[in-house]
Amino acid sequence: KGIRTALKTLASGTVGKLQVCIHPAWALDPYALYLELKRAFWTTNEHVSTPRPAFTAIEVCHQHERGKAVWRGLEALPLAEMRLFSMHLIQSPANKMTPAAFVDQVKRLKIPNIQMEVFDEGALMRMKMNLLLATADGSVNRPRVLVLKYQPLQDQNPVVLVGKGVCFDTGGLSLKPSKNMHEMKTDMSGAAICVASVMAAAKQNLQLNMIAVVGLVENMPSGSAYRPGDV
Repeated sequence: KGIRTALKTLASGTVGKLQVCIHPAWALDPYALYLELKRAFWTTNEHVSTPRPAFTAIEVCHQHERGKAVWRGLEALPLAEMRLFSMHLIQSPANKMTPAAFVDQVKRLKIPNIQMEVFDEGALMRMKMNLLLATADGSVNRPRVLVLKYQPLQDQNPVVLVGKGVCFDTGGLSLKPSKNMHEMKTDMSGAAICVASVMAAAKQNLQLNMIAVVGLVENMPSGSAYRPGDV
């Protein structure tokens, strides 16, 4: 953490490639450092008029005792990529990350060996997922349930991840305080982490069956929002 903080301070506002070489005497995991540096220097220029400076690449080298180079973080690339993807989902403005937009973002990645199912409002009504539908009733952005399956093994029970996907949570008619309400775009962090975890497993070809199930809704106040005490 200290190395990450120091580098971020020294390299703030610079562009190009960041190269960090770890001395063999340092008891430091280059894999972990690579991931931390990718996270620390992550930025997005998607919604700004003046692009922020950013590194084009980050490379970690580990000089082993035998004098040969080294570890360049290639093993960490799939995990770092999916970690940054989840950060992109979480940090996107709520008007750009609706339930439908969340699904579209995942579809665009087109990761092999992933099965995807998307249930729209009609399917959710037939499945009687009434609590999720009630949460969405106050919003013009209609709900989705997204299921991702990565199952490379035939005879293994899957690890199932269920993530909260409230793309914006005003609290409905029980309106939240306005001061920090802008942070409620992150109420879908659980969903973002779940789908990124399954996709990271697929990109690494892990021999582990995984399923992510995420309900995606927007909770807004309106004349159609459910009231406290409603059944």
